[in-house]
Amino acid sequence: MSETVTWSDPCDTVTTTSGNVVVEAGCPAPVTSIALSGITQSGAVLYDSIQWDGTAWVPIDLMASANRIVIESDLNSLGEFASFQTGTGAGSSLVNSYTFDGQIGYLTSSTGSTTTGFAGCGTARNDGIVLGTFATESCDIVRLPILSGGTETYYVDCGLSTNRTGGASAPIDGVFFTYSHGQNSGKWLCCCTNNNTLTSADSGITVAANTWYRLDIKIGTTTALFYINKVLVATVAGIPIGTSRTTGKHALIRKSVGTASMSLINDYTHIIQGTNR
Repeated sequence: MSETVTWSDPCDTVTTTSGNVVVEAGCPAPVTSIALSGITQSGAVLYDSIQWDGTAWVPIDLMASANRIVIESDLNSLGEFASFQTGTGAGSSLVNSYTFDGQIGYLTSSTGSTTTGFAGCGTARNDGIVLGTFATESCDIVRLPILSGGTETYYVDCGLSTNRTGGASAPIDGVFFTYSHGQNSGKWLCCCTNNNTLTSADSGITVAANTWYRLDIKIGTTTALFYINKVLVATVAGIPIGTSRTTGKHALIRKSVGTASMSLINDYTHIIQGTNR
């Protein structure tokens, strides 16, 4: 880029070489001129925010402030999250040992022997998170020991949903990753559902057994960005907005065919939301 940005003395306006003027009250005193290429070289990636630190442009985390709520767990213990289950033999168990390389402790959620068995972990309610006003982030790090199949079929949902007590049904409202062998050719599907109206996008990532997946979702006022292993895979509109379409934070497995117990292993989960407190 050839356009440059110049701060006036005492740094109360910013003028670009194309003639755009921006008022910037109370800004710090950086160098008097900086090429816009310096911004793109700051290390920021798509949808990051940046600020001048006195020497260079650097990425910043707008969620990293006192004005946010954070609930997270590495699943050595559930912490502020709760486990839930429906069906004979369904349940969740914490394993506090070094079982997988790099993972110390995890939670196994199993469907049990009921055809519609259901288990997972998340917030104690499915109606406590309001979307559309504050930035919201969700993360789960999961793996599937056995893939869904024709005789033993299940769905995994990770993100925000109304499905804490949902059994085999899909969420009514939510923003989440979902997987089943017969859905989207066995690839992670990126979903926004608003009052049973589903908008989805193909992640392009086929689910493999015994493989860790980091599933991040960054939700704005109208759309959600979906990341797998820190790579952006989809942008989806149609999020449920407002107090009549609230959700909870959940990672769960729900059975629909067969009586063998299927499992979801979860190593980490979090929900972050900015607030006006």
